[in-house]
Amino acid sequence: MASKSTPTPKGASEQPLRQPSQDQRGDIIEMLVTCYDRKAKRYTGAETDKTVADTIGGGCMPGWVAEIRERDFGPSGGNEEIEALRTEIAALSARLDRVCAAVGPRAR
Repeated sequence: MASKSTPTPKGASEQPLRQPSQDQRGDIIEMLVTCYDRKAKRYTGAETDKTVADTIGGGCMPGWVAEIRERDFGPSGGNEEIEALRTEIAALSARLDRVCAAVGPRAR
């Protein structure tokens, strides 16, 4: 009997995925300690997994930051800026609804 093998998708590499070095892991943790609010379970300011990776540099990947953040700090990659924007949008939406209600339907 011939054995069936699973075909390798085109472009797939047999090399293992890159992993952060011990120094990069330490840098990620240090950054998370300073810019992740554990009580609020989100980043402070406008920080994100990507901004942390970019700040660390040296090929640091946002996915590495997300993995360490989720495991050791909290589940959300959101931040204060997102929450502030949502609040502003909700207020503007309510304002728009009031204006539209005041204008009323057009007379025919």
